[in-house]
Amino acid sequence: MKLFSKAADKVPIPTDAVTTDLVVAILLSDMVLMDVSDLRRYYKALWKTKLDCTEVPLARKELGEFQRLRLESEGRTLFLSLRSGPLPGSMLEMMGRMTDVSAMGISPEQGQIDAMKNHKAHAVLGCTTYDDKSDPQKAIDRAWLIVEALCTLLEHRKEFVGYSPVSAQVYRPREWIISRLESKNIGQDELFMLLCNIRSFPGEQENWMHTLGMEQFCQPDLEVWFKDRDKGDYYFELLVNAAMHSIAESVLSLGNTFNIHGDPVTYKLVAPREVANHKWGKFGAICMEPISSP
Repeated sequence: MKLFSKAADKVPIPTDAVTTDLVVAILLSDMVLMDVSDLRRYYKALWKTKLDCTEVPLARKELGEFQRLRLESEGRTLFLSLRSGPLPGSMLEMMGRMTDVSAMGISPEQGQIDAMKNHKAHAVLGCTTYDDKSDPQKAIDRAWLIVEALCTLLEHRKEFVGYSPVSAQVYRPREWIISRLESKNIGQDELFMLLCNIRSFPGEQENWMHTLGMEQFCQPDLEVWFKDRDKGDYYFELLVNAAMHSIAESVLSLGNTFNIHGDPVTYKLVAPREVANHKWGKFGAICMEPISSP
């Protein structure tokens, strides 16, 4: 069991915090202090492994931070920062767009949207900076702890009403992730879907589809352009498979050619097209160009 995440639009983190990367923002219906013993117990019950959870003294409170916890499990470290007040308006606006909810299988109810708009506090799951692309497994291992901690909080504390993997530019209500815990097993096929996103833009001549959130794995996002709108499902699956391959192997780079197992089409990786008003993560993007038509 392993997973992933990180952020493009930075929300300031307290200057005395050890964390440097915002990974996931979580909305709370009310301020709540976490009991470290309870959190350890919740985590072990869900993931069958030990979590070391310690409270970090706050030298000074910034951005409304009232509690900070250090989480460690199997050599992975994460920080949970609890803060009073809502998230910045710019983030809420981005989250409120509920990016591509139909493609992600979400049917947002008014109550879920109200919970997002009326939240009273928020939390940040952050981790120490890791930008070394030579060892992709570290990013994946770190991401597993992010999702394990996120699932633990959303399942056991109803004050946690939803979350946003910020670099994926999407908001997901608590019910969306709880439904994925019913089997008590999150598999590899859930890695991308939990912390990344795919956006699709129909055009008059060509359609554009791309990932968001690959930055958290120290990988570029992936884009594809295609003419036949009826093949949207095919390209959605193509992006998911290519993204997971890139995360696991860290081998997708400009000039390479590749194909997905079972797909006869070979793709060449080229520079992305310039699109106005789009801000990729700091690892940029790669365009997948078919050498032959699907």
